[in-house]
Amino acid sequence: MIEFVIGAALFFLVAASYYDLRTGEIPDRISLGMAGFFLFIALVSSVFSHNPSFIVNSAVIGASYFIAAYLLLRLGQWGGGDVKLFAGIGCLLGYMNAAGLFGALAHKGIIPYYLVYPVNMGFAAIPYAAVYALVLGFITPGVFSRFAKEAVKPQYLVLLAASTALSVFFFARFGQCLFLVIPAYIVLSIYLKAVEKVALQKTINVDALSIGDVPAQDIKTDGELIAKKNDIEGLESGQIEQIRKLAADGKIPQEIQIKWGIKFAPIFLLAFVAMILVGNVLEVMVVP
Repeated sequence: MIEFVIGAALFFLVAASYYDLRTGEIPDRISLGMAGFFLFIALVSSVFSHNPSFIVNSAVIGASYFIAAYLLLRLGQWGGGDVKLFAGIGCLLGYMNAAGLFGALAHKGIIPYYLVYPVNMGFAAIPYAAVYALVLGFITPGVFSRFAKEAVKPQYLVLLAASTALSVFFFARFGQCLFLVIPAYIVLSIYLKAVEKVALQKTINVDALSIGDVPAQDIKTDGELIAKKNDIEGLESGQIEQIRKLAADGKIPQEIQIKWGIKFAPIFLLAFVAMILVGNVLEVMVVP
């Protein structure tokens, strides 16, 4: 049974990663399909075993994951496809726990299973984002020069020096190499900011705008704010029509810059693979 569940999960996550990398979107048939599939498996298991824990666990963890991801959506960190895929993963993990499948995996159990996956996501995100951003840096002119300008700003130099000193102190005191990644994380954060400003924006014609696009700058004319750059929901159909009309009237440029983010779905896949192979990455790194 565990092979079937893991295989099905990998199918959904690989498909989501493929579409996200290729198109920038995760189709509902994959994200919602994953949630529906594992809820159905949990329901069938509950019916045949006369044990409601399968469907209860799957539904509760799925709903909890959805709420957590929705909060990240409202904060502008995730997209709608990420939220639905994360909910599907919650349904999967809830079912796996009820079915006792985690007992066959490498999991020490110091923290609850439903927290292991988000922890693994944090560890998967750092190398993934680093590689992703590095590739963008090589193929997008201006990224490295922008990074150099950002890195020498006084606030960043002070932060980097302080974090390096603290990391060396904690490493000498506790002997954990984990502390040494803190300065590297700060450098990565500075680099990602440069990537965001240079490589994660593109100029498109207003006729190519679509619902959910986020403008890189506020769009305003005659003192009226048409669209905000920090609006996490992106452009609505009415705003797009208004922008096109203003461009046609010559009140705003025919081309505008929009933001686009790092393709996030592969991190879901990497975190799940890590969970299957080693359990909790944090425990493996810091627990003797």
